[in-house]
Amino acid sequence: MSYTEKNWVNKYKKKIISGFEGAQKIKSGMSVQNLGTAESLAIIQPLTERQDIEDVRIYLGMMRSDSPFARPEKLVNRFKIYSLFLNRVSAPLVEKGLIEFIPSHNSMTNRMFTDRHIDIDVALPIQTPPDRDGFLSLSYYPEMHKPMLHQLKKEKGDKLLIIACINENLPFCCGDTLMHESEIDFFVEDHYPLKPYPWYREDELGEEIPIIAKNVASLIDDGSTLEFGIGKVPPHVCRALMNKNDLGIHTEILSRSIFDLIKAGVITGRYKTLHPNQVVFGFALPDSMEMYAWLDRNPICTVYPLAYVCDPYIAAQNNKFTAINAAVQIDLTGQDNSEVIFKTQWSGTGGHSDYMRAACLSKGGKAIVAMQSTARNGRAFISRRCYHLPHRHSIRGHRIWHS
Repeated sequence: MSYTEKNWVNKYKKKIISGFEGAQKIKSGMSVQNLGTAESLAIIQPLTERQDIEDVRIYLGMMRSDSPFARPEKLVNRFKIYSLFLNRVSAPLVEKGLIEFIPSHNSMTNRMFTDRHIDIDVALPIQTPPDRDGFLSLSYYPEMHKPMLHQLKKEKGDKLLIIACINENLPFCCGDTLMHESEIDFFVEDHYPLKPYPWYREDELGEEIPIIAKNVASLIDDGSTLEFGIGKVPPHVCRALMNKNDLGIHTEILSRSIFDLIKAGVITGRYKTLHPNQVVFGFALPDSMEMYAWLDRNPICTVYPLAYVCDPYIAAQNNKFTAINAAVQIDLTGQDNSEVIFKTQWSGTGGHSDYMRAACLSKGGKAIVAMQSTARNGRAFISRRCYHLPHRHSIRGHRIWHS
C-alpha cells in the first residue's frame, strides 16, 4: 500500500486491542521476541498469568526489575526464558540456572533471527503513537527490531505476528526508527509514565576511578569520534573530557555522561567522517526527564539499529574512532574478559569486541580498555597467562591502550 493512503487512521484504530487480548494471541509452543531496554507489562503481565499454555520461549534483551520474567521460578514448564544480554536483574538468574544466556556480538544478533537460527512467531516492539502520516517511532531503544521485522514479515507474512505496544509518553526519535502502521498486526496502548534510569552514584566509585579517567582522557585527541561501553569507568571518562574540542559520538549506549558533554558544547560532531554533526547511538538510558525531552524529535539525535551502530566496518568509517570499554580481568599479553567475574557470568558480549575491532580499522583510531587493577578486597584483576581467562573478549591482536 502507499504510505500516503489517507484512511490509515481508521485501519489503525481497528487494530487496537487490549493487553489481555494481545496475550491471548500467543499460543503454546510459540517463540516470542521482546528485545529492547523495556517490556510492556500490559501484555507480559496477563501472558505470564495464563495457566493454559506451555513451552513458550521468550527472548529478552535488558530485563526490568519489575518484570514477571524476573521471577522465573513461578513460570516453570510454561515459559523458557533466554536473555541475549545480562544486567543486575538477569545475571543472578543465569547463575541459578533459572534462565539461559545466549552470547552474541551486537553486530551479529540480527542474524540469529533473520537466518532462522532462532525462529520467532511473535514480536512485541514498543513504539510511539503514529504521526500524521501513520509512522510510529521505535523511540530511544530500536535495538534489532526494524531490519529484523522488515525481513521476517516479508518472508513469513501472516506467520509472524507483530503486536506493538504504544506509549504516548515516549520521545519520537530521529534516525532509523520508523515503522508504518500497515506493517503491524495489532496495537496495545500502554501509556505508562517514563522513569529515569538509575546511573552510578558517587559513593559507588572508588577513589581510583577519577585517576583512571584522567589517564584515558590524555589519550583522546580533539576531533575524535568516541564510543563508550558499559561499566563504571568509561562513562566517567566524560568528566575528564570537558576541556576537549569538537568530539563526535558513535556509540551503543547514550548515557547521562555523554549528554552532559553535549550540553557543554564539547561534542559537536564537526569532524565526523560518517554522520557529521549527529549523535549516533543504538539505545539511550535517560536518567532525567530533561534527557527524555532532548531526545524528542531532535534532528542531531539519531538512533539506529544495533546491527548498524555496532558494525565495526560502519563505525570505522569515522576517522580517529576511539573505543573506550571496561573489563573485569586482563592478562599480560593483552587479552581481556568483560563478561565473567570470578567464574560468574555477569554481563553479555554486547558491542565490546565490535568496537575494539572498529577502532583498529579506523584511520587514527584507538582501542582503549579502562579498568581497575584490583578489587576492593584486594583480589587482582590481572592474570599472568591468557589461559586463566574464562572468556576472552578482546584479543591481543587488537591495537589496544590499557589504563
